[in-house]
Amino acid sequence: MKKLFILIYLLLIFPKTYNAITSTSSSYNNDLKVYVFYDDNCKNCNKEKEWLDTIKNIDVSYLNIKDNNNLLKTIKKELNIKKDKYPLTIIGTTYFNKYNKKSIENAIASYKDKSYCDLIYKIENNDNIDNCKKINKDIYKEKNNILIIIILVVLLSILILFILLKKYKLKKIKI
Repeated sequence: MKKLFILIYLLLIFPKTYNAITSTSSSYNNDLKVYVFYDDNCKNCNKEKEWLDTIKNIDVSYLNIKDNNNLLKTIKKELNIKKDKYPLTIIGTTYFNKYNKKSIENAIASYKDKSYCDLIYKIENNDNIDNCKKINKDIYKEKNNILIIIILVVLLSILILFILLKKYKLKKIKI
């Protein structure tokens, strides 16, 4: 019984480790592919470019909105993007239509070393894009629920501790 509690506890504490072991890298290359649509007159576009160029193991394509207007229209239609704000950064099927370093960092970390559907790659190569959003749906979520997970793990640990204390009739330990 004690071994069962320990096993359950370990499985609850280390789910991220399990996911990291079982996931595979991107379908298209070893580096994460990031696309940035930019406008020549955009100050934030230049800031984002400077920052992205410092990150290793990502492959960034900078696409001028004037030169890539048809691709941009297709992407905006597929991702239901209404606003014309730049830079427009796309990773898989996740997009940011302004420079938001923290959110983009989180998305890069979420997509890194995972199999994902690269929407722009598929559009450029006339591949079927129907399942792209479905494939990528659980890779990146804007709201990070790590605090909730930590609280749940702590509460579960306390519960397991009380169950073990009651089962084995252990007395309080004074510290």
